[in-house]
Amino acid sequence: MSGPAHPPPAALPDEPAAVPATAVTWAVVLDDMERRLGDVERGLRTGVFATTAVDLPGGLGPIPDALRQRAQRLLQATVAAEQEVEKVRERIADALRRGRTTSAPFSAYVDTRL
Repeated sequence: MSGPAHPPPAALPDEPAAVPATAVTWAVVLDDMERRLGDVERGLRTGVFATTAVDLPGGLGPIPDALRQRAQRLLQATVAAEQEVEKVRERIADALRRGRTTSAPFSAYVDTRL
């Protein structure tokens, strides 16, 4: 004889079962955005940028409450990175306007046979 059927235990807030199906999609999108932001931050440090087009899936709907704080932090970090990229762009534009693209010394040899 089997015992009485027990309902499954309630999911804890940080367990995947407690997150709505749309949150999983949003979680994947936020993961990708965080990875891309990391790529930009690395590029700012190294001077080497590798970017790819962003293709957001359709039908995401509103960001679930469980992911709102994460999305807000990501937005703030993205705005900060955008400001840093703009500063770098301005420095590059200024250097190009002045005709200097590198701080390396000019060549010491000039071919005068021409």
